[in-house]
Amino acid sequence: MSIDHFEFISLAEKLRPQCLMDIVGQQPALDPAKSLLSQVQAGQLVSLILWGPPGSGKTSAAMCLASSVGAHFETNQAMDLNASKIREIIEQAIHRRANGQRTLLFVDEIHRLTKIQQDAFLSALEKGYLYLLGATTENPHYELTRALLSRCHVIRFEALEKKDLLSIYQRALDKLEIQSPFLEITTLEFVIESSQGDCRRFLNLIESCYRQFLIKRSPIQIEDINRILSHQHLNKNADKSYRSDLISAFIKSIRGSDPDAALLYLAQALEIGEDPVYLARRLVVLASEDVGNADPRALTLAISGFQACEFLGMPEARIPLAQVSLYLASAPKSDSSYLAINKAIDYVRRQPLVEIPQILKVSQKCVPLSTPTKYETPQRAPRGWNGQNYRSNQDQEAKFFVPQERGFEKTMSDYLRWIRGEPK
Repeated sequence: MSIDHFEFISLAEKLRPQCLMDIVGQQPALDPAKSLLSQVQAGQLVSLILWGPPGSGKTSAAMCLASSVGAHFETNQAMDLNASKIREIIEQAIHRRANGQRTLLFVDEIHRLTKIQQDAFLSALEKGYLYLLGATTENPHYELTRALLSRCHVIRFEALEKKDLLSIYQRALDKLEIQSPFLEITTLEFVIESSQGDCRRFLNLIESCYRQFLIKRSPIQIEDINRILSHQHLNKNADKSYRSDLISAFIKSIRGSDPDAALLYLAQALEIGEDPVYLARRLVVLASEDVGNADPRALTLAISGFQACEFLGMPEARIPLAQVSLYLASAPKSDSSYLAINKAIDYVRRQPLVEIPQILKVSQKCVPLSTPTKYETPQRAPRGWNGQNYRSNQDQEAKFFVPQERGFEKTMSDYLRWIRGEPK
């Protein structure tokens, strides 16, 4: 077989599964008796988020569903979906629905959608105008909004094990019509280990090895693999696993107050072609979630940096990204706002409806004569605080905000204690 055999279609694409049961290594996710994927394949459409590491079969599962559900199917990268494109997709889905056809939309790297973009899908999903099939390597419980997650089912895909990759290797030999293996066992095991459970990466390595085998006409050795890997290392842009780990290291270095590490990972991310606006968006989240009111200026600076990146583009965007990263890495840290709102949301979800005291309602005319007090503004009271109750009796004991004793939050904490006459 000649090298020309590979010029147009990659081995990974040639071996792409044609049905769900051809997908290797995801038995729990694909069990016909339990899997939501099987229900969708049978025509019972629901919105799904496929979560798993690169090369675990998420896109293949989506393609298999597309060929079997009998619905209109279209696919988009999250980075290509702006507000007008989302409106267009929804309008077309509504039109199809009126004509009796359902729409299944596949969004790869769905974690890259902004909150506003995610919210744009909510009404269409709620009304059944379209069904969403998202794929992500990031934890959707952190990267996607609660509102979107409440309308979707999350299915977890796992990294492939050694036995799975061996099975795929045998399929590759059959596809290439090779009677005897061109890799020795030790070399094959090294390729499997280097693939880190990523089927796409594994097949790309196998294809590279086979190309090399056709040239040298002798079994591929581990040193040959190392040469191949060294060339692939230069193109980290195509390695989603490396990209995900890089962004994680970038964020965690800032959270851990290591400015130099943050710059190291920022520089690497920019060098492999990461979207600067995506990086700036992550910094806005970090400024609120991890710095918070320990330094309230952090959020303002992060938003300004985000706007600057949108305005400038690369290569100038690297400068505001560096400025914001250094500021956030050097700022005091507090996650009390993040924890407080999560506690409050959890609390209200366990209540029928939060009761609003009469004195806080819009019209004071509705306050019964038996109500002992009326609403009084606190500004003219001593210390600007009058001790009025702003919660019903049943909610008095609920406490959500626990300020950290550092940065500006310490000032907030001291102020709250001072106005209430509490000891420090």
